[in-house]
Amino acid sequence: MPSMICVESERQNNMNNDQAETQKRNLGIDLLRILSMYMIVTVHFLGAGGVRNNTTGVNYAVAWFFEAICYCAVDCYALISGYVNCTKKINRINRMMKLWLQVIYYTIGFFLIFLLTKTIRFNVKDAIHAVLPITTSHYWYVTAYMGLLVLMPYLNTLIEGLNRNQAATLIVVLALTFSCYATFALRLGDPMGLNGGYSMLWLIILYLIGASMRRFAFFEHVSPRVFIIVMLLCVCLTWLWKMTVPARLSPSWFFSYTSPTVLISAVCLIGIFMKINVSGKCAIGVIRASASATLGIYLIHENELISSLLTGRFSYVGSITFWVFPLCVILFPAFLFLVCLIIEKARQGLFKMFGADRLIDRLSAGIDARFNRILRKTDY
Repeated sequence: MPSMICVESERQNNMNNDQAETQKRNLGIDLLRILSMYMIVTVHFLGAGGVRNNTTGVNYAVAWFFEAICYCAVDCYALISGYVNCTKKINRINRMMKLWLQVIYYTIGFFLIFLLTKTIRFNVKDAIHAVLPITTSHYWYVTAYMGLLVLMPYLNTLIEGLNRNQAATLIVVLALTFSCYATFALRLGDPMGLNGGYSMLWLIILYLIGASMRRFAFFEHVSPRVFIIVMLLCVCLTWLWKMTVPARLSPSWFFSYTSPTVLISAVCLIGIFMKINVSGKCAIGVIRASASATLGIYLIHENELISSLLTGRFSYVGSITFWVFPLCVILFPAFLFLVCLIIEKARQGLFKMFGADRLIDRLSAGIDARFNRILRKTDY
């Protein structure tokens, strides 16, 4: 009887902990994390998949309109990092080790699969990329994010030290300098060294904006309807510029992660989804399970070897009848997203079975303790 009481008590405690965690987490933001990764898959489907370059007429316009809608997804993903991590105590060593293990699982795994199936021949360059994916920038976002992880505690300290007015000023200064000015200066060069947003610096800027939005509740009283209208205006401006401006005047000007229209669209999506309340045990479970797999979806479909297989593979979609084309642009990426989701959940289950995360928890705790002891000894 006592053992049954203990088991029931433990079960009740676990349920209470789950409920507390669910209440603490903003499931609307988790939902946006899922949508953002789906939009990233869509952008890659249209671009690297060869769809966009094989379109004409109505399909050309529709393809670029989808691109304009989805292009803010990477900015969204980085803004979410700031939004959710600004109130956390960041265990950098633990998170870096888990991220590194997840990345090499896919880079080495796919490399071995392609070798065993004789899809590729062994060469030293591919082997180095598989073993050292972060050092070799196998995934640009992960390499940049590793640098961001190192700086997160200091960025959080910076935000904590600001008052509301200072934080608002910081957001405006960052947006004007690194988005507006940097975009309009692109024809003359890259004065801010942002590389079109493919850089750690841009992720840091987005982190600070996302963290400020969370900590100071900016836009809390703005209606979701206003966010939707502003986002649609930004999307239409980006799209119309592409459709109407001659080639000599940079029609793809606003198709950049640092573009003001793309940045504002991403901020609007944060504003919309941070107010979404999710109810229902099943819906909550699906959202939490899917949100935790989004990075894995990126690691799978953007793996160099997988990407080489998919490049140009969907070009035929660009010539499909115009009334079927939009449906294909929605469903094909959804299928790719789902396949990658299943693979990533299997990877998570495998790691859990073999206790990989628990092992990293112990290793990182030991490293962290030794590092702290060294710091205390050198603290004069």
